[in-house]
Amino acid sequence: MEPSSSSGQKAVTLPGTMSSARKNYNNTPKRQKKDSASPTKSPLPLPLEAVMKEIKILKPFVMQTNATLQRIEEKWSNLELRVTDGEQRISTVQDAAAKTEAMSKEILYLKQQTEDLENRNRRNNPNQLDHHLLTN
Repeated sequence: MEPSSSSGQKAVTLPGTMSSARKNYNNTPKRQKKDSASPTKSPLPLPLEAVMKEIKILKPFVMQTNATLQRIEEKWSNLELRVTDGEQRISTVQDAAAKTEAMSKEILYLKQQTEDLENRNRRNNPNQLDHHLLTN
């Protein structure tokens, strides 16, 4: 409907005027409000060809990713072996260090005993020695 003037004559609508803009607005399809509870649906399901095309595009990427994961897995296995070997070596060194410490204490004790016996011999003081050991 075109607006009419009060004298009964038709009003002329020029492009770019308010009445033409209102007319264009009234002719546009109205958007329906979305129900927030309903899930959003894609307008159309993708055709099978489009899905296959996407799969073909992604296939090299997936293969490259699998190859990369395989290399990472191999490196991880090698690292596990190296860590296990390192732990065994550390354990061996710790055991040897404990034995060395015990031997060092025993050597110190024997050295002190030797010095004590040498000093007693110089003084000719056989304290704490059995008499029968001295006579032989």
